[in-house]
Amino acid sequence: MRKYSRILFRSLAALVILAAVSYSPAQVGACPPFGRFDTYYDYGWTLNQIGWHDRDCGCGSYSGGSFNGLWKVSDFYDCDYQEVYNTEYWGRCNPGDGWTLMSGPTDYPNWC
Repeated sequence: MRKYSRILFRSLAALVILAAVSYSPAQVGACPPFGRFDTYYDYGWTLNQIGWHDRDCGCGSYSGGSFNGLWKVSDFYDCDYQEVYNTEYWGRCNPGDGWTLMSGPTDYPNWC
Protein backbone atom coordinates (compact mmCIF):
# COMPACT_ATOMS: atom_id res chain seq x y z
CA MET A 1 0.00 0.00 0.00
CA ARG A 2 2.85 2.35 0.83
CA LYS A 3 4.36 1.75 -2.62
CA TYR A 4 1.10 2.76 -4.33
CA SER A 5 0.76 5.96 -2.35
CA ARG A 6 4.36 6.94 -3.25
CA ILE A 7 3.65 6.31 -6.95
CA LEU A 8 0.39 8.26 -6.70
CA PHE A 9 2.13 11.17 -4.95
CA ARG A 10 4.92 11.33 -7.55
CA SER A 11 2.44 11.13 -10.42
CA LEU A 12 0.36 13.90 -8.89
CA ALA A 13 3.47 16.06 -8.38
CA ALA A 14 4.49 15.50 -12.02
CA LEU A 15 1.02 16.50 -13.22
CA VAL A 16 1.07 19.67 -11.11
CA ILE A 17 4.48 20.64 -12.49
CA LEU A 18 3.38 19.91 -16.06
CA ALA A 19 0.21 21.97 -15.59
CA ALA A 20 2.16 24.88 -14.11
CA VAL A 21 4.64 24.88 -16.99
CA SER A 22 2.02 24.61 -19.73
CA TYR A 23 -0.50 27.08 -18.26
CA SER A 24 -0.46 30.45 -19.97
CA PRO A 25 -2.55 33.29 -18.56
CA ALA A 26 -3.53 36.29 -20.68
CA GLN A 27 -0.75 37.33 -22.99
CA VAL A 28 1.67 39.51 -21.02
CA GLY A 29 2.93 41.47 -24.01
CA ALA A 30 -0.48 42.18 -25.51
CA CYS A 31 -0.65 44.67 -28.35
CA PRO A 32 -1.15 48.31 -27.39
CA PRO A 33 -4.23 50.08 -28.82
CA PHE A 34 -2.12 51.94 -31.39
CA GLY A 35 0.11 51.25 -34.37
CA ARG A 36 3.54 52.75 -34.99
CA PHE A 37 5.14 53.52 -38.33
CA ASP A 38 8.84 54.49 -38.27
CA THR A 39 10.55 56.05 -41.29
CA TYR A 40 14.38 56.15 -41.33
CA TYR A 41 16.37 58.84 -43.10
CA ASP A 42 20.01 59.44 -43.95
CA TYR A 43 21.59 62.72 -44.88
CA GLY A 44 23.28 63.53 -48.15
CA TRP A 45 22.53 66.88 -49.74
CA THR A 46 18.96 66.28 -48.66
CA LEU A 47 17.20 63.84 -46.34
CA ASN A 48 16.87 60.51 -48.10
CA GLN A 49 14.45 57.85 -46.92
CA ILE A 50 16.40 54.62 -46.46
CA GLY A 51 14.03 52.36 -44.53
CA TRP A 52 10.77 51.86 -42.69
CA HIS A 53 9.20 49.68 -40.00
CA ASP A 54 5.50 49.19 -39.26
CA ARG A 55 4.15 47.60 -36.08
CA ASP A 56 0.46 47.36 -36.85
CA CYS A 57 -2.53 47.07 -34.52
CA GLY A 58 -2.48 43.28 -34.60
CA CYS A 59 1.17 43.23 -33.45
CA GLY A 60 2.31 42.38 -36.97
CA SER A 61 5.74 43.68 -37.87
CA TYR A 62 6.75 44.67 -41.39
CA SER A 63 9.87 46.45 -42.55
CA GLY A 64 12.06 47.29 -45.48
CA GLY A 65 15.35 48.99 -46.20
CA SER A 66 17.91 50.02 -43.61
CA PHE A 67 17.58 51.24 -40.02
CA ASN A 68 21.06 52.82 -39.96
CA GLY A 69 19.95 56.37 -40.68
CA LEU A 70 20.61 59.47 -38.63
CA TRP A 71 16.96 60.54 -38.35
CA LYS A 72 13.79 58.65 -37.61
CA VAL A 73 10.18 59.84 -37.69
CA SER A 74 7.71 57.80 -35.60
CA ASP A 75 4.02 58.18 -36.43
CA PHE A 76 1.60 56.71 -33.90
CA TYR A 77 -1.86 55.94 -35.25
CA ASP A 78 -5.13 55.01 -33.60
CA CYS A 79 -6.24 51.44 -34.32
CA ASP A 80 -9.94 52.31 -34.51
CA TYR A 81 -9.71 55.33 -36.82
CA GLN A 82 -6.33 54.70 -38.54
CA GLU A 83 -5.43 58.37 -38.05
CA VAL A 84 -2.03 59.65 -36.91
CA TYR A 85 -2.41 61.27 -33.50
CA ASN A 86 1.23 61.78 -32.52
CA THR A 87 4.54 62.20 -34.35
CA GLU A 88 7.97 61.97 -32.72
CA TYR A 89 11.27 63.01 -34.27
CA TRP A 90 14.46 61.17 -33.35
CA GLY A 91 18.07 61.89 -34.20
CA ARG A 92 21.57 60.56 -33.59
CA CYS A 93 25.10 61.57 -34.52
CA ASN A 94 26.33 58.29 -36.00
CA PRO A 95 24.72 55.05 -37.14
CA GLY A 96 24.75 52.69 -34.18
CA ASP A 97 24.41 55.46 -31.56
CA GLY A 98 21.30 55.56 -29.39
CA TRP A 99 18.31 57.59 -30.54
CA THR A 100 17.55 60.98 -28.93
CA LEU A 101 14.08 62.50 -28.98
CA MET A 102 14.19 65.82 -30.86
CA SER A 103 11.88 68.81 -30.54
CA GLY A 104 11.01 68.91 -34.24
CA PRO A 105 11.83 67.71 -37.75
CA THR A 106 14.72 70.15 -38.26
CA ASP A 107 16.38 69.60 -34.87
CA TYR A 108 19.47 67.44 -34.34
CA PRO A 109 21.41 66.24 -31.28
CA ASN A 110 23.37 69.21 -29.94
CA TRP A 111 26.52 67.16 -29.23
CA CYS A 112 27.13 66.17 -32.87
